[in-house]
Amino acid sequence: MSSSNQRLTSITAHMSPPIPTSFEAVPLAPADPLFGLSAACKADTFDKKVNLVIGAYRDDDAKPWILPAVRKVCSLMFRS
Repeated sequence: MSSSNQRLTSITAHMSPPIPTSFEAVPLAPADPLFGLSAACKADTFDKKVNLVIGAYRDDDAKPWILPAVRKVCSLMFRS
């Protein structure tokens, strides 16, 4: 091996951290509270529930529906 290749190998070895051989070495991220809230809503068996957790809301005609509280805040924020 030439001295250039040896030097390159040496530099590469110092720059590259060891690569884990499995995902066991990677710690789990904390659970996202929104997904937990969504799962709890889906698990609820109440037949009249309204899922307002994640997503865009639509009325019975599939038209976008803006929560009244959001509409009120927007009207206050953007009035001229």
